[in-house]
Amino acid sequence: MKWVEEKNLHVTLRFLGEVEEAGIPVVTGAARETASGLKGFRTELGSLGAFPNLRRARVFWWGLSEGAEESMSLFDRLEERLVAQGIEAEKRRYHPHLTLARLRYPAPLPLESFSPPSGLSFTASSFTLYQSTLTPQGPIYKIVEEFKLG
Repeated sequence: MKWVEEKNLHVTLRFLGEVEEAGIPVVTGAARETASGLKGFRTELGSLGAFPNLRRARVFWWGLSEGAEESMSLFDRLEERLVAQGIEAEKRRYHPHLTLARLRYPAPLPLESFSPPSGLSFTASSFTLYQSTLTPQGPIYKIVEEFKLG
């Protein structure tokens, strides 16, 4: 299991994959339009889980309990605008979470006896477009633009 470095913890709103330089203004325009008129919202970390499931875990995550609906609404709003600009729609259902660790090979992840701390919360007051560069030491994230809510 490779733990995500603390400085890299984030809730992914939408993974875009490879985007050509010419596509950046399209993405930032859709993101600005998405953020416009929306207010920030409170989130709280809830239950632990794994993708694709606990029997064959590849990603160990910590989901949102409070703020999950608002995050999903934000995703839907952004997705609608990205698709309208010709970006391929996300095929997977959106599940707001913090990725805690990645497993190199699928393995069972017995979480039933583990309970995470409760009451950990933060305010989602913006979202950020990052450029990520994968390296053998892990990803390097560079801020392209931040979009304020409210």
